[in-house]
Amino acid sequence: MINPKEALKIVLDNALRPKAVEVRIGESLGLISAENVKSEINVPAFNNSAMDGFAVLASDLAKTPKELQVVDEVPAGKTSDKKLDYGQSIKIMTGAPIPKGANCVVPVEDTSVGSGLKPSPTTITINKTYPKGANIRLAGEDISIGDAVIVQGTKISPVHIGLLASLGLADIKIYQPPTVAILSTGSELTDLDTVSAPGQINDSNSWTLASLVAQLGAYPERIGIAKDDFEETKAMIELGLKSDILITSGGVSVGEYDFVKDVLKDLGATQLFWSVAQKPGKPLAYWMVGGKPVFGLPGNPVAVMMCFELYVRPLILKTMGFKQLQRPLVKAKLAKDIKKKTGRYNYIRVSLKIKEGQVHAIPTGPQGSGILSSMVADGLVVANKDVGKLPAGQTVEVMLLKPWEEIC
Repeated sequence: MINPKEALKIVLDNALRPKAVEVRIGESLGLISAENVKSEINVPAFNNSAMDGFAVLASDLAKTPKELQVVDEVPAGKTSDKKLDYGQSIKIMTGAPIPKGANCVVPVEDTSVGSGLKPSPTTITINKTYPKGANIRLAGEDISIGDAVIVQGTKISPVHIGLLASLGLADIKIYQPPTVAILSTGSELTDLDTVSAPGQINDSNSWTLASLVAQLGAYPERIGIAKDDFEETKAMIELGLKSDILITSGGVSVGEYDFVKDVLKDLGATQLFWSVAQKPGKPLAYWMVGGKPVFGLPGNPVAVMMCFELYVRPLILKTMGFKQLQRPLVKAKLAKDIKKKTGRYNYIRVSLKIKEGQVHAIPTGPQGSGILSSMVADGLVVANKDVGKLPAGQTVEVMLLKPWEEIC
């Protein structure tokens, strides 16, 4: 039986290599860039107006009010072929190119209409002085040619997608999320659309795992429930091995009807470990089959979620090119004593409360492996294998299971 740190190292040392693929930018949100992106254009591409108003020569505004002739109008998306001269102005809209000769834009609210009728007056009165360059956005002011817009390894955000679109780039290379097959095992299990017979229970593990996989941006594939039969289990595992990663739940202990280990041995799998010194989740197994990772998770719902958090989640993130594989940690004071048997690392589910500026960790209740409601938690407290009691008031590290802003 190995410790959790050793188990995680084995898992990550045998992770799939991130695979770069090109996708449309709209499909890249939350994924990791597999390339450096440099701009080949200026953004904006030309000097343009930051305001609705009038393009003028700043030297005409030495004294105001000043009446100027209006010689043209430039809406956004159009250009003017007029070159501005002294005593002239051109009506201009936000985003429109600055006309030749103009070096200043006066906002419309600092003008008054002279002769002629709106919206095309023949003269305009400027009521306020503005310096050269006022209200003009220069070409390349946002992004210049050669600027690094995205660095390889960056997590793509909505801002990055907007920047790529502003550069006219429709595609980007990202690290491809893996497909993850999910197989529940056990003749006692039924799916949601099946009427349960006496002694049977609803399969919750595959739904929990599929949700956890999807939450990471990977692609879950629930392939069904294998009954306690060698050949049926083998057929479904072979189906699951068509995906990049296979997760099974149940069937990895030492029971007479636990066939997962036997099937994988028959398929030539290399078992890298079985049994980890932790609670919950001791009967965790990990294999490689044809270069693909296979997790054998216990059948108890809490153990399934715990093993996913500690081992499967980091492996999927590494496969997707993420560098930060672990959940963040915060320090908290225990609100109650925690007692445990020595010999295994215990993962205690806790809720977090902030009182007088101090974070307090409160156990979520009974901590049994089958009590799925205990995982409605904010975090996990890790109790060392050699410790039999964590006293109330002790400062502990808590692994967060949700974003801090959702807690506080």
